This record gives sequence, C-alpha cells and structure tokens, in this order.
Amino acid sequence: MYNLSILYNELQADKTFYLHSSTLKKSISLKLTSKLSFRSELKYLYTPAFMEQPEEQLLIWNLSLARRIFKNGKGEFYLVLNDALNRGRNQETTFASSYIESSEYNIRGKYIICGFTYNFRKFGI
Repeated sequence: MYNLSILYNELQADKTFYLHSSTLKKSISLKLTSKLSFRSELKYLYTPAFMEQPEEQLLIWNLSLARRIFKNGKGEFYLVLNDALNRGRNQETTFASSYIESSEYNIRGKYIICGFTYNFRKFGI
C-alpha cells in the first residue's frame, strides 16, 4: 500500500509539500500436518524524513501455531506471538497549514496469546 498526501502551506503560499509513506505486508500459512498449522506475517512500514521529522522504518513480525483437536477437528488450541522482534511503537504525526506535531505513545511490546476455539456450526441440516 502506498499513501500520498499533498499539504498546502497557508502561511507560505509558495510552499507545497508532498508526503508519502509505504506499507508492505506479506503472510504465509502452512498446514504442517492434518491437525497442525503455522502462520507467519511480516509488515514493513516506511515514511521518509520530512522537515525535522526523522525517517521511519518499522518491521513487525507476527507468528502463530494452531493445533486442531477432537475427532471432528472442531476444537483448536492456538498460540500467537505478536511483534516477535519487539520493534512496535505508536507514533503519530499531524500536519497542518501552520504547524507539524509529532506524538509518540507507549504501546504493548512483544506479547503472547494462548487460546481455544470450538466451532458449534453444523452444516447439512
């Protein structure tokens, strides 16, 4: 995904800024056995330097492993590792006609989710 923003400066009419950022996201899912599956997802974000704002490059890697249980395969235990590289951060830049504001927030870093899902659906009725 590619984003382009055009900012017109009302205080200095002769200055127009073109801002762009890129996001690349790829995932792969593998069925290791009839009951075991693996998923990996990489997301790369890039925002070039703009005025006093530094260039930003961010790589997020999420992994999951799931195991189906019961004879009918309706139950599933899963384990998810989000932000395996522990590189996540939440930063927001606001551009207005007279100022640029950059804010950085604390977010959860690397974390693991363990869960169970059961499918109650019955088809063919």
